[in-house]
Amino acid sequence: MSFSSKVKSELRLIVPKDTHCLHAELMGFLAGGLESRPEEKLYEKNCCKRAFLRGVFLHNGTMTDPNEIYNLEMVFRHSWLANEVMRLLIQFEIPGKMTERKGRYVVYLRDGDDISDFLKVLGANASLLALEDIRVVKEVRNRVNRRVNCEAANIHKTAATSVRQIEDIRTIEAREGLESLPVPLQEIARLRMEYPEATLSELGDLLDPPVGKSGVNHRLRRLHEIAVGKEQET
Repeated sequence: MSFSSKVKSELRLIVPKDTHCLHAELMGFLAGGLESRPEEKLYEKNCCKRAFLRGVFLHNGTMTDPNEIYNLEMVFRHSWLANEVMRLLIQFEIPGKMTERKGRYVVYLRDGDDISDFLKVLGANASLLALEDIRVVKEVRNRVNRRVNCEAANIHKTAATSVRQIEDIRTIEAREGLESLPVPLQEIARLRMEYPEATLSELGDLLDPPVGKSGVNHRLRRLHEIAVGKEQET
């Protein structure tokens, strides 16, 4: 059963306590066949407005599986009903949007918060909880993906930097020999060649005495300047 069908199955089990709400829900269900708006007094109370929207959604609404995308739509033959639904959504502080598609008028919600608020207005509490569970899972998954992508980018950046540093060292070694360098630069050059995947902090810990990340970065930057200078001389 689709998520939309589950929502409607839940809504069908809701029986309005008061006759005026029952009439409002029935009017919402049948409104799609009316050429003009019915008397507003049929759903002037908030409870009746909720019931009217519930009837409208049961007859005219669909909802995409939120595991895929957030999308709730109500499609109408007549513009008056689309405008009326928009008016009621505004009263419940739900920012719906309206468009015209193939001669029909479509009121839609594309934001997870807005859809949650709408389900709450309809009284679809079980569907609301199911939607919130899905949203939590999606948010956690998206957060993990962002972190993984960030870490992957950092790893790629570190690897690329390490490759460049090793190229600098090999350039110096081929032209002058590492023995031509000051001892601190010789030490960091040999460590970088031996541990190409090590971070700056890890390289610093391998030195004796240990050197901080900024100190290691300074030495490697000096190697780059020397390598570039040697290349420019040739």
